[in-house]
Amino acid sequence: MSDLFRNLKENRFLPIILINLYLLSHLIIRLTISDTIQVDDIEQLIYAQELYLGYPFPQPPMYSWLSWGAFQIFGPNLIALSVLKYLIISTIFFLIWKVAREITVEKIVVHIVLFSYLLMPSFFWHMHQGFTHTLLLSLGIIATVHSLLLLEKRQDSISYIYFGFSLSIGIMGKYSFVLFLIPLFSSILFIKEFRKLFLNPKILLSFGVLILIAFPHLYWFLGNYHTISAEISNRLNISDEVNYIETQIKIFSAYLGFIFPLILFSMPFYKFAEKHNLNKYQKLTTYFFIFVLVFSIIFPIFSSIENIKVRWLHPLMILFPIWIGTLISNNKPNKRITRTFNLSILILVVFVFTIRILQAEVAPKFDIYPRVSVPIKATIQKIPEEIFLQKNIFTDDREIAAHALAVFKKKAIFYNDKVLNKKNILDGNKCVYLSINPFKNASKFSFYSKYGNRKYEIFVDKNYNCL
Repeated sequence: MSDLFRNLKENRFLPIILINLYLLSHLIIRLTISDTIQVDDIEQLIYAQELYLGYPFPQPPMYSWLSWGAFQIFGPNLIALSVLKYLIISTIFFLIWKVAREITVEKIVVHIVLFSYLLMPSFFWHMHQGFTHTLLLSLGIIATVHSLLLLEKRQDSISYIYFGFSLSIGIMGKYSFVLFLIPLFSSILFIKEFRKLFLNPKILLSFGVLILIAFPHLYWFLGNYHTISAEISNRLNISDEVNYIETQIKIFSAYLGFIFPLILFSMPFYKFAEKHNLNKYQKLTTYFFIFVLVFSIIFPIFSSIENIKVRWLHPLMILFPIWIGTLISNNKPNKRITRTFNLSILILVVFVFTIRILQAEVAPKFDIYPRVSVPIKATIQKIPEEIFLQKNIFTDDREIAAHALAVFKKKAIFYNDKVLNKKNILDGNKCVYLSINPFKNASKFSFYSKYGNRKYEIFVDKNYNCL
């Protein structure tokens, strides 16, 4: 038995196996604790019913295309979106593992790089609670780094095609991918081993793949540039009124928030870091963060952002654990430090599991109502079925529209100027109107939040004229 555990511990695939078991557990938790759909997923349920080159929100369309594909397999529901999300997350961690194995031969360093991500809020919490486009952004970033490392080793056609495909995922995943490319390509210019890759004629393969995948949307983007840029500026709350010190404090506070508590538990590893004669991988990541620092100092000179959210910093901070890995890649941290690191991860993982499991059931008892405790689907199901016979559904509320899809799989749902389940439209102009806003002569249906005292109300007009 001891030999079995020893062999398992030495298995190079053990870290990625553990990560996938961890992700599977989170998927099961998501599908069992609540049937309430989160904000970003609601957006996908409504807009990914059809394939378009662009959608009416300031993000590229690739995630919506993937959602559309998931809907063809599972139907437009929470299962489809959750399975898609965790497949992408699993791929991200797989590529992180591959990158770690490229930069070091030390198994313990690979382990540290991979599991360091579970000590950053965006990865131990936010990616489970929200994140759609940000997941593709993360995948594009890690895939780009992985493909770049492979290019440096091989410079074959397949690697150049992979590099172009990785760039395409990032660009088609989230517009902020550009913020990652600026420090990355700036770093490459200063490193001979990577700079020469772009002088190889095969780089045209990368550009060819990028153009093939991204050009149709970029053409659409140029035609809708003013609308998209205005929406992005509105969401970021960018102001021309410069307050340099205040913006600088916000930026570096957000940086710290992104890597905390990782920065705390990774400090002991720095004494194993290389301080002289950096290798090419150490140079790439170190220069990357130098340029991030320069960018952070320069940006507030020209504009300010009212509120900088930690989750916006993926393009600039997601490589932090990989940077740590490159710096300690030639050394082996001692067992005491590694044991403390592992224990901190275990404690945090158990804590997050506990919070996720209890948030829907326990929080309302303390008059705290997280989104997953709002009984939107249960309230819709409480409305008598006979009201909906031979009628379409109309609503002006996107949350009701998304949850109605899960309840009425074979009914057309009119939401503002969109029609969901369009193929199921019934003849005639009669609809059932569902709203969260009270109106004259409305029937009212309500359902209390799970284990709490707050109720969710839906107002109904069973003879509404859709047209």
